[in-house]
Amino acid sequence: MEKKKCWVNYAEKTIFAKEKINVEFFKNGINTRDDVALEANYHTEREAKNSDTVADFIEKLKKQFKGYSFKVYDGDDNIVSEDTPLGVIRDTYD
Repeated sequence: MEKKKCWVNYAEKTIFAKEKINVEFFKNGINTRDDVALEANYHTEREAKNSDTVADFIEKLKKQFKGYSFKVYDGDDNIVSEDTPLGVIRDTYD
């Protein structure tokens, strides 16, 4: 099955829809916003565990989107530290 390209903003929305985690893509320290087409959209078989940390989640993203870095935000748009469990972040969106 051929993977289709997508824009960064669409991938960010897909990640939120599947993971309930708000992320932004960065390349060379610059927020890519929706200026970049990715080789493929975000793909996962199942939602990451609530006990996984932001660092775990970022590593998962880096495997799919090589060359990018990421920032994760809570429900108040604060950047979340990498040792924070995903379940704690998900609770801030409710």
